Amino acid sequence: MNLIKESVLRLNEYKVAQKGARIKLNQNESPYGVPEELRAQIIDRLNRQDWNRYPALEPEALINSIGRYCQFPAPGIMAGNGSNEIIQAIMLASCNTTDKVAVVTPGFSIYPRVGATIGANVIAVPLDRDFQFDAPALIAAALDARLMIFATPNNPTGTVIDATLIEEILSRFRGMLVVDEAYFEFSRISVQNLIKKYPNLVIIRTMSKAFSMAGLRLGYMLGQPDIVKAVNLARLPFSIDVFTQIAGEVLMENVESVAKHVDEIISERERVFLELDIIEGVNPIPSSANFILFEIENCRGMEVYEELLNAGILVRVFNDHRLKNYLRVTIGTPGENDSFLERFKMVMSGKRGRKCESRA
Repeated sequence: MNLIKESVLRLNEYKVAQKGARIKLNQNESPYGVPEELRAQIIDRLNRQDWNRYPALEPEALINSIGRYCQFPAPGIMAGNGSNEIIQAIMLASCNTTDKVAVVTPGFSIYPRVGATIGANVIAVPLDRDFQFDAPALIAAALDARLMIFATPNNPTGTVIDATLIEEILSRFRGMLVVDEAYFEFSRISVQNLIKKYPNLVIIRTMSKAFSMAGLRLGYMLGQPDIVKAVNLARLPFSIDVFTQIAGEVLMENVESVAKHVDEIISERERVFLELDIIEGVNPIPSSANFILFEIENCRGMEVYEELLNAGILVRVFNDHRLKNYLRVTIGTPGENDSFLERFKMVMSGKRGRKCESRA
């Protein structure tokens, strides 16, 4: 008897390079740490807690802080151990084995991974040739899906879906639509105003990106209170530790420090895009997130990735066949971006006049 489900055994191991480079631009993290004065506040509050006691089962102070930041009522908010836990809780709460889950491709790999783990029938809807959302295909997929989930801006493309299309899907869809706004602070576009009108819409966000909390794992969900309460039943209790709860509260109470860094990242994103756009044989995709996906004509992404890595610069390469000629670079500090651009231009200059590895 096989002790592990076939749906799990069929999964590939989740791997992302995390070390081994002086400049790390591969996981869409913030290049800026939490300011020292806020770190001091967090540690001070933490030192006043009893570490031998469980954290709050329902982190009321954290939820209220999120509510003020989002201008959203607390009963419609659920926090979790990163947005990944929330994705898992939503699928566990809403989907049975073989239920249809619609995602976009290329998209965030965690969605189909969690869907496959629970035994759902994951249907991938391709983005169009320009990596824009394919409206007719999405609507067709949504008609008989139990759940549809996608990010806007989308990871790894940085492209966004128009709010009117989201509302069109909702008007014709009876399943749950999960809109992942992980990069909301960089796009400044949200559809949270549609939640009151459509009970089957939920929004998830993370504090790993703009809030510099990738190492602490905190995400949250916005939805109608009855949906949030039901999804919370599928989430493991005490999953948000005391440290993370306190850090989330402090950062939500000091969003001006976050806004400053976000503005800097957006400015750098536009600069890096323009620099990439003038390099011969490079086609960057306009992005509303904190990263840029770019095509390297007539070259496999892995070939350029390895040359950058040999120079101590880590970007993201993909196994996806459609993305074999693409790389994704996270926007770093101005100095990190300069180092990346300088080395990348040298790599591309060295390839000019000679044939790269075949695209076939």
